[in-house]
Amino acid sequence: MKENYHYFCESPLSPYTNKTAGLNFVPACDYPFLNKGFNDDALWEEGDCSIRFSDATPNYGVVTAIYVSVALFGLAFAISNFYKTYKRRPAGSAFPSRSETNQMIMVYYATMNLLVCVDPEKRSGFLTHPNNLAYNLISGTMLTACYYMLARLVCSWAAVINGGFSKTVIIPTWLKAMSYF
Repeated sequence: MKENYHYFCESPLSPYTNKTAGLNFVPACDYPFLNKGFNDDALWEEGDCSIRFSDATPNYGVVTAIYVSVALFGLAFAISNFYKTYKRRPAGSAFPSRSETNQMIMVYYATMNLLVCVDPEKRSGFLTHPNNLAYNLISGTMLTACYYMLARLVCSWAAVINGGFSKTVIIPTWLKAMSYF
């Protein structure tokens, strides 16, 4: 670690001691790779980039296993609920119904959550290399799925409250307009 300390803190090429060099700082290894001596000075070799950042993080595999197991449970639960909803559908009814659509959104969300949980702290470069595009797309679609589900549920709730037992469904205009955002 003293080589790391020297490189980052004492060296004239350090981005933290020389302000002009900091603008042109190029790390020794591309993300997510590190020198195998990152945690142990005895193993340090100049130009070596043989381990991932996740390998240098203690217990990262255990953390990932816990996250993935919880995400798998959530995915199994969502698929089970979709299957139960699909089986209860009356014969001849239009597919998909509102509840089936909600369950499909939850299956999609649980699947994307499982992908994100494979590398929960983004240290192995599974979804983050080279420019976070995959991670950002997955996170954005997960957020969109949550907002869409929220809008559907709120509109359904407002229709039930405002409609009561009558056959006409009244959704307030402001609520319908907000569901598009």
